[in-house]
Amino acid sequence: MLDAFDDAGDLGARARAATRVGPIRATADLPNMFRRPFGPGWALVGDAGLVMDPITGQGIGQAFRDAEMVSAAIHAGISGSTPLEQGLAAYQQRRDADSRAMYEFTVDLASFVPKPGGDVLFPALAASPAQTDRFLGVLTGVEPMSEFLTPRTLLRLVGVRGMARMILAQGSHRTRLRAA
Repeated sequence: MLDAFDDAGDLGARARAATRVGPIRATADLPNMFRRPFGPGWALVGDAGLVMDPITGQGIGQAFRDAEMVSAAIHAGISGSTPLEQGLAAYQQRRDADSRAMYEFTVDLASFVPKPGGDVLFPALAASPAQTDRFLGVLTGVEPMSEFLTPRTLLRLVGVRGMARMILAQGSHRTRLRAA
């Protein structure tokens, strides 16, 4: 850890001069889970209901999204336009559907296991400011993952050869996983 700090200006020297007052904690073993976000008299939004590693920074955006959806469900239930239980169940279904792709991406990224095809995708992103902006939009929740990771977008980004390399790498990765 101190070696990594050395790469950040004077942070390594400052850390070595400091007095540690507790254990060093890391995030490699954070739980990731979808919780049932409602019950009699309570509702969960954001990280309370959908726990994801913070590596993609989704927490606050999801909290705002969920708060808007759950408040609409509660309003509909209180006003009598939709039974409360039905509205809250619809909130859960929509939250889960809206979050699934980013959840899977986040869990995968947080594993720190090299991704098949990443050696093609990330250099292509680095060479395209417009696509980098879109990818960062995915990470900030501005653009849905499902609209960015489409075959059409990937083909434009990495080209035919790059797409073939990504597909072959993915197939090879699955074969190794099955063998293991």
